[in-house]
Amino acid sequence: MQYSRYLYYCALISLLFSIYLISFSLYNFPSADDFIYGAKHSLNSFSLAINSYLYGSSGRIFSNTLYHFFAGISNNNLMIYQILPIFTFIFFGIVVYLLLSIILKSFNKKDVFALTCIFIFIWLLSLNSMNDTVFWYGGIFNYLFPMTLMFFSIYLLLKAYYTDSLLYTIFLVLLSSTILFISSFSNEALFLVFFIIYFLLFFYGIIYKNTRLKSMLILNMLVLIIAFMFILFAPGSSNRAGGGNTDLLFGIYRGLMTALERGFSYYFATAVIPVSLFLYLIFYENKPKKLFPNLSYKYHGIIFIILGIILSWAAHFVISYGLGALGLPPRAKVIPQTFSLITFILGNIYLLYHINFYNKFCIHKKKFIVFICFYTLFSVVTSDDFIGSIISLGEHKSYYNQNIHRLEYITNADKTQKEIILQKISIAPYPVAPIDARMISSDCKYYVNTQLAYYFKYKGCIRLESGMDGDNSSSKKYFRTKDYILKNGVRIWFYSLFK
Repeated sequence: MQYSRYLYYCALISLLFSIYLISFSLYNFPSADDFIYGAKHSLNSFSLAINSYLYGSSGRIFSNTLYHFFAGISNNNLMIYQILPIFTFIFFGIVVYLLLSIILKSFNKKDVFALTCIFIFIWLLSLNSMNDTVFWYGGIFNYLFPMTLMFFSIYLLLKAYYTDSLLYTIFLVLLSSTILFISSFSNEALFLVFFIIYFLLFFYGIIYKNTRLKSMLILNMLVLIIAFMFILFAPGSSNRAGGGNTDLLFGIYRGLMTALERGFSYYFATAVIPVSLFLYLIFYENKPKKLFPNLSYKYHGIIFIILGIILSWAAHFVISYGLGALGLPPRAKVIPQTFSLITFILGNIYLLYHINFYNKFCIHKKKFIVFICFYTLFSVVTSDDFIGSIISLGEHKSYYNQNIHRLEYITNADKTQKEIILQKISIAPYPVAPIDARMISSDCKYYVNTQLAYYFKYKGCIRLESGMDGDNSSSKKYFRTKDYILKNGVRIWFYSLFK
């Protein structure tokens, strides 16, 4: 391919930057829910712990079991907390590669690997918080890992679809269904998103009379429904939803409005448009197949973009309705963000083929590709996430060491006193340090404080001397200042005109 070297240059840059960002996991440290899961593991009663998760949290038995186990073994070996996110991230990358390799069967392995590197890097920088999604156990076990397993189940199903051996096909379908069933006990939003995908594939099989596809999907859809019924009627799920908004129609409307708003944000705030153009120009001669023979590329593009909005709505609706919240926590946004990236890029590529962008606008293709490369790189390195990691470089080791000293101080403290007062950790750098909501504070009743006390089997209060950790962090100062300017800049400017 004449211009494939540009693809490899872009992939190499993406790979190096991805390694750079994920390497911060070496300074990772437990926070918030990690302490309570670790404390319950130390009780040496697995059945008691699972019972408390079932009645007090939700029906996420699979994710809670993993959380319980890894938080427990991390009690005595914090190194696991540093390396587990790296292995989870690598597993996610492998599954993405496998999926792309079977979807893009006509592409060679080098091109598929290059596309995987680019997607992973763009995906990383589209996250609202790497710490919440990739580094924190709560994000890993409730969102990232089960989502990866569900993607893997789709890969197995596609592999079974393209396999001639009957026994091998049955084995792959059963394995796919088993993985899907187990991972479904992790997250309600993942169920709905993947059920919509499987339902649309099943409907596609009906419309185009694809008996093989329909028969292979039935088992997977059944296990999804069974798992969802369990999660839906789990006592903990009812307890969580009971405290929030229970107006179903309003929840649907709110989810739709949020999905539309976030959909536009995902579309324009990330590198979706330049990446779409770049891939279109690189692989111009390798036209994508028409999934719907009677529809033009224009309608293929529209269908994929609408699908992205629908899947984004499903994720926003289920989680926000269940929690009774107006927005999603950062870790939960990984679901709509991931599917938006995939569907929007595919939709754009189909639309570019429809308008014949290459023949109409690309007189100098080589220059255009180089421009897109630099534009994509610029949009990535100027993103908040990347800037946050750069400006806080050098603070991470200090943050980790201060956390180690804090745990040692609590361990050796006099447990007969009414409270243990901690000095503030001076820095909380991005992307390792948790967001403010997961940091210990000066309030004894704050949930992080109470969970930390429970972890150390201390009946008194553990609190900071004042305020919250990390006020001197370069990244925190940057984000707070930028957030203040964005929210108040126009109002301040307008007021100054009449001062």
